[in-house]
Amino acid sequence: MSKPIIYGLFTAVGLIAFFLLMKLVGQEANVWLRLLNGLVLGAGIYLLFRSIARTNHDQIEYFDGLKAGAILSIVSVLVFMGFLGLYVTFVDPGFVVLLEESKMWGTNLTKGRAAFALIVEGVVSGFVLTFIVMQLFKKNRTTPESM
Repeated sequence: MSKPIIYGLFTAVGLIAFFLLMKLVGQEANVWLRLLNGLVLGAGIYLLFRSIARTNHDQIEYFDGLKAGAILSIVSVLVFMGFLGLYVTFVDPGFVVLLEESKMWGTNLTKGRAAFALIVEGVVSGFVLTFIVMQLFKKNRTTPESM
């Protein structure tokens, strides 16, 4: 398996653990805590890039890094959505109603609409975070000494 897939799976485990922790403390419906998912996703991307850089003399080709981060984001979000699908189906079918009551999702929220929105949100966030974190690792960095 490639590094982006492996790190994507580990990142998905982090997202699942964070969700379960929020469930444990009764905050699973707090939509603002979803922003912290970005920290988990960003950490996964950073750790992936650090691992790749260590094997490439502390540098990553720019587009290779963007591709690796995109793969990690897609894998982690899809695995997390698979978990949420199982969770909503078998553990807490009322979770979708809880999300709908938060007023952020609007009315008539279905499992499909919620899944689509969360996938788009997660993948887009992952792409943005990949671009941001890539700036720390890109090969052609301009340093003050080279100006």
